[in-house]
Amino acid sequence: MKIVHYDYKIINNDKFMLIITDVSENKMLESQIIKKQNILEMIVSIVSNTELFFDVKNNFEYLADNAHIYIKADKSFSQNINEMYIAIHTLKGSFAQLYMNETANYLHDIESKLSDFKNSSSTNAKLLKFINDIEFKDFMDNDLESIHNLLGKEFLLQENFILVDRDKLKEITKKALIIKTTCKNNEDIEDVFKDIRNLLKYNLKSMLRQYVGFSMQLANRLDKKIDEFEIKGDDNVFIFDKYKPFIQSLVHIFRNIIDHGVELPDTRRNMGKSELGNISCSFKVQNKNLEITISDDGCGIDTQKIKDKISSNPSEATYISSLSNEEINKYILKSYFSTSDNITKLSGRGVGMSAVNEEIIKLNGDIKIQSEANMGTTFVFVIPMGFD
Repeated sequence: MKIVHYDYKIINNDKFMLIITDVSENKMLESQIIKKQNILEMIVSIVSNTELFFDVKNNFEYLADNAHIYIKADKSFSQNINEMYIAIHTLKGSFAQLYMNETANYLHDIESKLSDFKNSSSTNAKLLKFINDIEFKDFMDNDLESIHNLLGKEFLLQENFILVDRDKLKEITKKALIIKTTCKNNEDIEDVFKDIRNLLKYNLKSMLRQYVGFSMQLANRLDKKIDEFEIKGDDNVFIFDKYKPFIQSLVHIFRNIIDHGVELPDTRRNMGKSELGNISCSFKVQNKNLEITISDDGCGIDTQKIKDKISSNPSEATYISSLSNEEINKYILKSYFSTSDNITKLSGRGVGMSAVNEEIIKLNGDIKIQSEANMGTTFVFVIPMGFD
């Protein structure tokens, strides 16, 4: 197949010359360059977020081996497909965050097929057959091959190693030596157990920091501009495994902020705002609760659009007037609720926010949403801090 470029030139007033140029080779070269750039973006992102990469890879491999467990006999078809949808949507967002685009594209296609399923009258048996027929394990092949070629097979084998700060290891060694020589000071013993236990936990600030680079990259991809932001909070807050799915689900919050919240530079300038959108993310531990606050100075949530969407459902339209703005805004947390008219690879299905809500519910937490038109939106997540 040839790719040609057409052009013409006017000669005098009654003639023109048609120029046909074969640009196949140039287009192929351009395509190869773009592909190499995408691979390099993926490699840089993975090396910068190694822990996230292995978490996402392991979560996906678990899904590939156990997708059938999402289809539970004691749950309805709609409940089961919703669970499957959320799992795939969150994984897709995480792969996109790591620039593992081929894997993300495969998952996007599965989402589209699940969407058709959702809108049809089907059964758990048919859904199970559909899931069992998907060759999930093949989805990562091309991305993993690129990682293997550039980083070597050793990189993919290092997930079982824990990197420990040298100074921290020295501290632990000193405390262990005190115990060995004296065995009298219970406080020292408690300190050692605390330090060793922290090695099995995750630094919250480090986990949230991944979203700074992700937000900057996504804004650039969408021709938007945001000011680089810092994660504010105590460097010594650690969390256990059970909190990780929630932290990973926050990819949907940051993606929505960039995609829907922060306006294009020209729009912001015409509104008297800085061309650079502002995002903030902070956390604190207070009254045995972990509180994470994420905000932006974008266009805010379109409350009226949500009201219109709710009003289109006769069973819910009757009591809409009794709801506060915050209660109305919380409708964005419902499964498949979306005011977007278009479905893209980034958003539009009404799944991302419900995925965040599902993880909050599992942790017995709460979400508060405050938004003002043209001023921005603030999400506050409050989660009880456990000890296991």
